[in-house]
Amino acid sequence: DIKTATYYELAVWCKQLGINDAGDLKALRKRIFDFYGIKQEDLVNQKEEKEEVTKKIGIKSADRSEYFTIEEVDENYLLLEGDVIVEVFDYKDNVKHEIKAHRIILNQTENMLTAEEDIVYILTKSEGDPEIFKGESFSFDIDTWEGIFYRSRGESEKEVDKEATSKDREDKVTFVYIGDTISRLTDDTIILENGIVTTNKSPDDPYWKIKAKKIWVLAPG
Repeated sequence: DIKTATYYELAVWCKQLGINDAGDLKALRKRIFDFYGIKQEDLVNQKEEKEEVTKKIGIKSADRSEYFTIEEVDENYLLLEGDVIVEVFDYKDNVKHEIKAHRIILNQTENMLTAEEDIVYILTKSEGDPEIFKGESFSFDIDTWEGIFYRSRGESEKEVDKEATSKDREDKVTFVYIGDTISRLTDDTIILENGIVTTNKSPDDPYWKIKAKKIWVLAPG
């Protein structure tokens, strides 16, 4: 969609069309409209009902970008490389997902995002501290918010049972996760393969830890 595309997406679009890709977002958008013979005032006068936008993907930075299609499966992709930062906003639940990586591939047909090399994933909700995960690679479903990290480490604030803790202790604890894979489900459940769970920031020599081939950390409630 020309009107909702970001600056980087419009620049790549212009390159593919063989038209000038210099200028600001407004200039790029006008060139694409002109290329297809679309008058912007016609869009304003359209009486079609617009669906409420609840999710938006923004490319905050990238050194290189490329659109391509795999015809065998009829899927469209956007490739981003070099100091990539992508933000995914969920306006309905007031949540922001930020993914930093050296390389990100966005499957625009299936709404899947794959990141590689020096991954940092930050999940920010309206309440509580951000959840932070780091790993070698990462796959993320934009529709369900489920993701899986490979050779990764994560930190997540969880509520604990108030009755099970002393009165002078906080009812929220920051857990540290390390695993060959860390899966984060839609309901905030976290699953670790060959994992370690602790509340110590230095898991190499913690006061306590849980180590197992498979660990489930269930969401509150």
